[in-house]
Amino acid sequence: MKAKGFFGDFDISKLSMNYQNTNLNLKGNVKNLHTPEKLFFDAEIFNSTVVESEIYYLIKGLEIPKYDNLVVTNLNLKYKGEPTKFNAELNGNVNDGNIYLKTFLNLQKARMEYDIDFTSENIDLFPIFGVTSSINSSGKIKGVGTNPNNMNANFYANVNSSTFNYISFDSLNLV
Repeated sequence: MKAKGFFGDFDISKLSMNYQNTNLNLKGNVKNLHTPEKLFFDAEIFNSTVVESEIYYLIKGLEIPKYDNLVVTNLNLKYKGEPTKFNAELNGNVNDGNIYLKTFLNLQKARMEYDIDFTSENIDLFPIFGVTSSINSSGKIKGVGTNPNNMNANFYANVNSSTFNYISFDSLNLV
């Protein structure tokens, strides 16, 4: 770890963490570490690898699901904001596929606000759902709230040249 600064403005020029086959490389800035209600991150995880089943054992008490064959390589994540109001951009290789997310989340309001753009290429859902697939998609969801009775959201997704449980889709548009 290479870092300098104070709890109010802490710069991390290099932080590398390794556990078995998982490795995280991080750099960035943390502001207001000494004042949690004003905590702010401007951080980047880059060229990293996450083996989900290893993370499961590393943080065993948090009751996260365990996916034995889920591996993310070339993981790059940019995060800017507070713990409950932030922008994040993620891309990486998920097993033999690729995923990209650009996200804004605001969890500070009574009804959560969200704005998420996504794309996927050749994503196989087998490690999570046990169903062989190759999903090529793009889409967006933007809205307020998560309760179906009072949420206000727009969603669209395009799925092209994909398979799910050995069923082929030339084109599927969801609006």
